[in-house]
Amino acid sequence: MNSSRNNFGIRFLCHNIPNVLSANFNWILGFRIQNTSERVLYFHSHSSFYSTVTNDKNLKISILRDGSFVANALVYNDCIDHGQCETIFFPFHTGDEGECHLQIAVTEHRYELPVYRSGIIFSRIIRVKRNSFTTYLKRKLIYGWFDFLYSELPLILKRLQYRYNKAIYYYFSQNNGSGKTNIEQLKSINRQVAFREKQVRKLKLNSLPSYIGIDTTLRCNLKCKSCFRNHLKIDLNSKSDMPDYILNQLIQELFPTAYTVNLSSGGEPLLSRHKDKILDACGKYQVFLSLTTNGTLLKGNDFLKRIASVLHHIEISFDSSSPELFEALRSGASYKDILQNTKNLAKIRAALPTPRFNMGFSMTLFRENLEEIVDVMHIVSDVGGNFLRTDIGVVFNKADLHRSVLNCPELYNEI
Repeated sequence: MNSSRNNFGIRFLCHNIPNVLSANFNWILGFRIQNTSERVLYFHSHSSFYSTVTNDKNLKISILRDGSFVANALVYNDCIDHGQCETIFFPFHTGDEGECHLQIAVTEHRYELPVYRSGIIFSRIIRVKRNSFTTYLKRKLIYGWFDFLYSELPLILKRLQYRYNKAIYYYFSQNNGSGKTNIEQLKSINRQVAFREKQVRKLKLNSLPSYIGIDTTLRCNLKCKSCFRNHLKIDLNSKSDMPDYILNQLIQELFPTAYTVNLSSGGEPLLSRHKDKILDACGKYQVFLSLTTNGTLLKGNDFLKRIASVLHHIEISFDSSSPELFEALRSGASYKDILQNTKNLAKIRAALPTPRFNMGFSMTLFRENLEEIVDVMHIVSDVGGNFLRTDIGVVFNKADLHRSVLNCPELYNEI
């Protein structure tokens, strides 16, 4: 046990990290912390493609082994309220026999300085011995109470709560056509169950996805120079959209517990004949929409208002600050029209209450547009966006190798 306080506002309460572990074994270890500060502590833990940074100061908890990074420790909902306690689990592989130094580190990240300060909140030397049934059994007996108290028991209670709320939701939705009074609680409980099941590596899940990624169409209205579609032996534009019965089943079964649905993968999502049905379902089931679009179909004030009402994150593909290069890379798109469509959506976004959905550009980097990153960032700002995401472009044949940024690593790193 450890009950120390530190200047991050975190008190380390207890843990199930032993002094001795079996060699070459995978364990789920855990510890419990409390927020002792006078404010809410925000954590940068759910780093993902569609994450939303809401604060200019975040804490990150990391697991270190002999000074090397092992894993990030995830905090549910990315924050801990004043006085609140949180149990955090993480995977740990022991490796070969000997000794290893396990540390739990906290780093503070600020907007201006990615790592502002750091410190260790727990440190322990673990002896790793050859596989022994006695060592395994002793560990299970000594630390089994922690696992039951902070892992199994909370999961059992949350699962019961989840099943109860799910039954209530479906009862109201089938009898009077409205389950909205219960849907927020159902989503919240499902997400808590899913988070804990993921942390402790449950093989049989009771939760449903909080995040859904689906493709309802593979069609696209552009012929971008760098797109993988140019190198396929099949024409994806000839493929039919998702059948109605499959989409209806997805909506009925998964939308009641989902927070976010992402429609972007192989095609232009706004070409889908199902887009109106999906927007209606997002509104009905309180699901937020994330998508990547080429921006050509972001037209019409009524449509923009409708999509803005359910958006969480939108990326508009924008590969160059030069109109000529932009239209060469994104054949079929108009530089002027995409900018105007983005500005129209930005006006609607600016009128919304905070927090607003994320809106910005995604840029695929090749040698010909690599030096335009700063210019594109200025354009994002000018049109009212709040981020630029970049990816290294993939080349699919030897003739295009000269276009890859891998041929100019020094320039890439400098930029």
